[in-house]
Amino acid sequence: RQSLRPHATERARLYSWRRVADRTQEAWADAIARKANRVSIDVIARRPRLAIVSPLHPERSGVANFVTDLLPFLAEHFQIDLFASSDVDSERYRAMGFGVHPWQALPGMYVDYDAGVVYQFGNSQFHVPMVALIGLCPGVAFVHDAFLSGLMAHLEFGPPRIAGIFEKMLLYCTSESVVADYRNGGLEATVNQHPLCRWVADHASGVIVTSEHARALLTGAGQVRSARCRVTNLQRSVRQISDEEKRSAREALGIAQSAVLVCSLGYMNDRKLSVELVDAWNCRDPQISARLVLVGEAEAGYGKVLREKIESSIRSPEVQMSGYVSEEDFERYLRPADIAVQLRAGSRGETSGAALYAMASGVPLVASRHGSFAEIPDDACIHVDHPLNVEELAAVLDDLIVDSEKRSTIGRRGYEWIRDTRDPATIAHAVASAVACFNHRAIVRRRSTLAERTAAFANRIGEAEREEWVRSVETRAFGVEPQRLGGDLADSIARGLATILTYSSNNATPVDVNETSAVVPSCAAPPQTPSNDDLSANVSSES
Repeated sequence: RQSLRPHATERARLYSWRRVADRTQEAWADAIARKANRVSIDVIARRPRLAIVSPLHPERSGVANFVTDLLPFLAEHFQIDLFASSDVDSERYRAMGFGVHPWQALPGMYVDYDAGVVYQFGNSQFHVPMVALIGLCPGVAFVHDAFLSGLMAHLEFGPPRIAGIFEKMLLYCTSESVVADYRNGGLEATVNQHPLCRWVADHASGVIVTSEHARALLTGAGQVRSARCRVTNLQRSVRQISDEEKRSAREALGIAQSAVLVCSLGYMNDRKLSVELVDAWNCRDPQISARLVLVGEAEAGYGKVLREKIESSIRSPEVQMSGYVSEEDFERYLRPADIAVQLRAGSRGETSGAALYAMASGVPLVASRHGSFAEIPDDACIHVDHPLNVEELAAVLDDLIVDSEKRSTIGRRGYEWIRDTRDPATIAHAVASAVACFNHRAIVRRRSTLAERTAAFANRIGEAEREEWVRSVETRAFGVEPQRLGGDLADSIARGLATILTYSSNNATPVDVNETSAVVPSCAAPPQTPSNDDLSANVSSES
C-alpha cells in the first residue's frame, strides 16, 4: 500500500476537467467526421401489387390514352399488372415495365394483388368483359363516362349478344316505368336519357369519376351514393411547342405559315355540335380568312350530314375533315393550331382529353359552358353559352382570329391552369389514395378459393353450381345495397354476364339470360370494333 501511494498521486495529476473537455471535443469531432464519410444503404419498400383492367393501345379508345399516360406515375405507388384483350400491343407495355395478361386470367390471379383491382370503364364495346369481371373480382370502378348505357346496350345488341339483358339491366338501374318507356320509345332514346351505371357501382368497392359534373349526374340519377364516389381529375403534362415545331408541322400538313389555323379535335357526332361549328364558320366576317380543320372521324350518319354541310358552304375551301388520324398525326395537327374549339350538348359526364391536350400545349380553347367544360375557369378559356348561339360563336372566332395578343393571353392562362391543377404525379397520388381507401375492405373480405371456383367456368356447369356461384358473388361484393343485389332480377343478370367469362368470338349465337345452362366453353375475348373516344382524335361516347 505504501508503494502505491506515490503512484496514485501521480496518476491523479493526469485527470482534470480540461482534459475531459478536450477528449469530449475530440470524440464529437471524430463522430462528425465518420458521419460525413458513412456508407448509406438504401432500403426500398415493396410497392403493393395492383391489377388494372383497361383498353390499351392500339385499341381506338381514349381510355387507353389516359391509362398509358398515367401508368409511369402510378407505378411510383404500385407494382402494376395490366389485364386486356388479345388485340393490345403487349410488348409496348412490357417494355414500360408492366406485366400484361389476358383479361380472362384475372379471376385466377385476383388474390395475388394486395392493392386490389381497378377497372377503367368507358361507354363502348372495349369494356364488355369488365361488366362481368367486377361482379366476380370486386374492385374500384374508374368511370370515364357517367353514362354506361351504350356499353349495356352492347351486351345485347353486339357481341356477346346476351338476349334480354339490356331490359333487365334497365330495370335494375331504373324502374318499371322507364322499362315501359323503352318498349314504346326504342333503344336510342333510352340510351341517351339514362346512365345505367348502378350495376357497376353496386359491385364496385368504390367509384372514381373525372369531374363534379359526372358525380352529380350519377348521384342525381340514383346510380351511386355520394360517399362511394370520388372525383379525380384527368392528368395532363404541359409542353412548350417551339416555333420550329409549328413551322415543320404546317409544312407537313400543307398549311400556309401565315394562316390562322382553327382545330376541333375528336370524334364527331350530334353531341359535339360539329355541324353547328360549320354554321358558325359560315356566319363569320367574309373579310377575315382562316382555316378550320375537323380532326378525327365522324359517326357514320352524322358524318354524311356534316360533309354535305361543308360541301354546300360558301367557305368550303377553308374547311377540312381529316378522318381518323394516328397519334402522330393528331400531334401534327395540334402543334401548329392557333385556336381549339370543343363544343358539347347533352354531356354524359365525360371529360374531353382533347381539350386538355390543347390547353397543355398553350393553344387557346373555345368551349361550351356545359358539362365538365363549365368547371374550367373563365380566365383559362373562352366559354360560349349553352345552348349554343351560332352567331355568338362566329363573333368569338373572328375576335380571336384577328387578335393574336388575346390568343396568346388565353393560351398562356390555360397552360398555367393545366400546369397547376393537372400535374400527372399529383393526379397519380390522388388515384392511389382513392384506390387504397376503396379497396381495403374489399381485399379483407375476398375469398382465397376464388381462383378454384372460377376455374369451373372452363367447362359447362350445372344449374345448382351456377346458382351457388351467383350467391358467392353477392357475398364477395363490398359496400353494396343488399336489396339491389338480391332477388331473381340480379340473379338473372349475373347468370347472363357469367357467359362473358367463357365467351367465344367465333360464336355469334345470342345467349338468353333465362337459359341458365347457356355457357360457351372457351376463353376467347369478344371481337373489337372501333370506339369513338374523345380523349384522342379517334374518339366516342367514351369521353
